[in-house]
Amino acid sequence: MANLRSPREIAAKSPLRETMSSPSVTPTEQSDYDRLQHPRITDLWSGLLDTGLSETRGNSALLAFNLAGKAARVTTRNKISLYSNIIYANR
Repeated sequence: MANLRSPREIAAKSPLRETMSSPSVTPTEQSDYDRLQHPRITDLWSGLLDTGLSETRGNSALLAFNLAGKAARVTTRNKISLYSNIIYANR
């Protein structure tokens, strides 16, 4: 009968094969990964809100207020962006 070796013995003696231990993944990490792979419409939004006030004097006085907002949601499949600008001026 031939000399039989177990697969572990063969792997341990083989110079071409490296054994690596797989990292342990916590349930929270797995949940975060799944959420990034399949995001909901309320996920991955970024945005800003900008305000400004301008006053001029001279022959005519003017006071202007500016309010602008931007929001964007970018994924690997699509991009949604919103923009709004409001200007109110009073003489």
